[in-house]
Amino acid sequence: VVDQVVNRGFKQVTIDVKDDPKAGWSGLPEQIFETVFAEDSSNHNGGGRSSNNNKHNSRRSCEECVFWGKTDAMLRKFIEFDGGKHKVGYTVANFSSAMRDAGLDNHADARVRPIIARAYCAAVQSEMASHKLVRECGRAGVQLVYAWTVNDAAKMRRVANEGVDAIVTDEPGE
Repeated sequence: VVDQVVNRGFKQVTIDVKDDPKAGWSGLPEQIFETVFAEDSSNHNGGGRSSNNNKHNSRRSCEECVFWGKTDAMLRKFIEFDGGKHKVGYTVANFSSAMRDAGLDNHADARVRPIIARAYCAAVQSEMASHKLVRECGRAGVQLVYAWTVNDAAKMRRVANEGVDAIVTDEPGE
């Protein structure tokens, strides 16, 4: 999949990491970075192996990649892995322990999570999307706010009217 989307002219490629050590999924940030930034096998003129040995030995770049996950620990791993050179998104959801500990069941205050200062975008659980949250994210330096996952047309209209920049959906025809 990475070979099909990285450096192919997309404005953004979002890599949503599901890390759950209890389910045996651990070390995913490192594995994903190794895959995304593997040796570049394209010649940037239509793909395929390059005859230029220097190009073949270079690491692929992914300026369009945004890495996000549902835990601060996951995002810290991405930031630490490359020194913060690549974009990360942070997730606002009421299942976050930081949100629950702060008593924010249905409303989010982006300042609760310190990683936001390093985030390019925020992925907001659609039920939590609000003008207040979008403004708070903007004040914290977040460039884009996405709402996820909205598969119903009426809900899409409601969420879009809250001022989010984009909506993640499994049903783009809605």
